[in-house]
Amino acid sequence: MWCTICGAGVQLPPKHGKEDWWLAQAVMLSDPAEEFETLEQHYHAGKKPAVPELDFAGDGQEIQRDEVTVALSDECILKKDGRRVRPKRGIGLDESGERHPDSTAYGIVVHEACLDIVDRAMRKSWRHLHARSMRTLWKVLRMRLDAFDNKWTWISGPRNDIDLEVPDLGQGFYYTFEQRSWELVIDRRQLASRLRAREIRNMWLSEDPRATPDLKDMLLASYKPVKPRPANAEADRFRNLFLGLPSELRHLILMHLSSYDGLHLSWTGLLPQEIWRDMLLGKEFLPFLHDMDEAALSRFAQEQEETGRGQGTDEPEMGIDWESLVRRLSRGAWAAKEHDGPPPGCADWAPRTGYYYCDLPASTGLRNRRRIWQLAEEMFVGDLVPSKASGASVPRYWDEYGERVYPVVRMSE
Repeated sequence: MWCTICGAGVQLPPKHGKEDWWLAQAVMLSDPAEEFETLEQHYHAGKKPAVPELDFAGDGQEIQRDEVTVALSDECILKKDGRRVRPKRGIGLDESGERHPDSTAYGIVVHEACLDIVDRAMRKSWRHLHARSMRTLWKVLRMRLDAFDNKWTWISGPRNDIDLEVPDLGQGFYYTFEQRSWELVIDRRQLASRLRAREIRNMWLSEDPRATPDLKDMLLASYKPVKPRPANAEADRFRNLFLGLPSELRHLILMHLSSYDGLHLSWTGLLPQEIWRDMLLGKEFLPFLHDMDEAALSRFAQEQEETGRGQGTDEPEMGIDWESLVRRLSRGAWAAKEHDGPPPGCADWAPRTGYYYCDLPASTGLRNRRRIWQLAEEMFVGDLVPSKASGASVPRYWDEYGERVYPVVRMSE
């Protein structure tokens, strides 16, 4: 069983220890309105485009969330009443519109931690997200599973199962699909020897993304000789104009600094370091750091900068380069493609692998959180469809934002 948000496996509760417990803490999502099943039955899965448009009014219902524990035999145990259910097994309506007496809602199991991260990203990310509600998220995940199921239905003959099963999401290298993530269920007693043998990479993919990040090591790594500001009239004029703006306008400008891939890594020095410090500690520019202790971090930074102040001057000779730190934290995955060398700070690398914060002493949990946050920002309805070569296709009931479309047609890559 795999999490359709991050791609990693949803595991059985660990018998010993709690270091992998987050992989077993799961939520099953279901749609009481059965929007997908209703559209599927009405439009005959997009196979009859002449069908009249359906006026569906049930999409106002909330997506149901049930805490579950994964059991053997591809079953889940509902924590609220102990019932055993099979997710992704909803029978729904048959082609004549009749409901089977044993019908249950179609369930999608995801990590509780991943759902929490996506929910926060939908509410707090200032980027252009396609999914901003739980119902839209449901449509994203439901269409992913429909594409995956159709791919299996139409493939026949000899096949490479691993190549078949890896969804092409996250540019194909940071959506870690279960069948490729064998390191998630590895016997940890064998971990050290296999790491030495370089058989396992990116073990941080199995680390708990909910662990509160401690950025003190990053601050120490950014504690360096203070760079002089650009000494030219244009830079001074820009700085004075910016600092002369009302705080509300400065805030709006700063929130539009970044591109989709994050800030450029080139240091400019155009803005005072205090501006960059406030961008980090204010959490709004980097909302995935929502749970950091900004007060403790601010005190720690102040102690470091007071220690490094120059003799007889107000300007510290040593200080924290907040600009470089914010720029690096804003970046997403490093695309390690076949022809690329190692990303900065990563001596050990592999093609088609996701890297985060290689040049920063970031915790493994924070790296995994940044990966899942990026997946949340990039997802859209219909982001996974079967390839034409597979002979499979899926119906298009919604556009990328989850709005219904008509006429309904089938699509493939």
